[in-house]
Amino acid sequence: MTHHDLQYVLKKDVRNNPIHREVDRGRQREFAVMLGIGAALVVVTLLVATQQFAYAGYRAQIERMREELRVEADYQRRFQLELATLSSPQQIGQRSRRELDLVAPRPEDVIVLERLPTGVPPSGAVVARK
Repeated sequence: MTHHDLQYVLKKDVRNNPIHREVDRGRQREFAVMLGIGAALVVVTLLVATQQFAYAGYRAQIERMREELRVEADYQRRFQLELATLSSPQQIGQRSRRELDLVAPRPEDVIVLERLPTGVPPSGAVVARK
């Protein structure tokens, strides 16, 4: 084999253009159907997962709110007890003597005001009538 023959073998351009592949319509249709089914399953799975995560979040929020409600109910019980304790007449008297340095009045310091009987108002007076 000469040098010229070797160049011909190496440089020979083989054309494969006449090979033609046909598109398989049935296979493409099957691929599209499977792709659609897969996409639908992914969408359904994502929706269900989103709802489950939201449900779990709401459950946790409800538990936090129940705990806050228990704490607030405890505060309310304590404040009602304190209010009942502080509004008793004995407690008010003790606190007024202790904190404000007030003294109980003596019997001779007490003045009783009696209500006067109401009469007919003068004719020229403007008063409310019941």
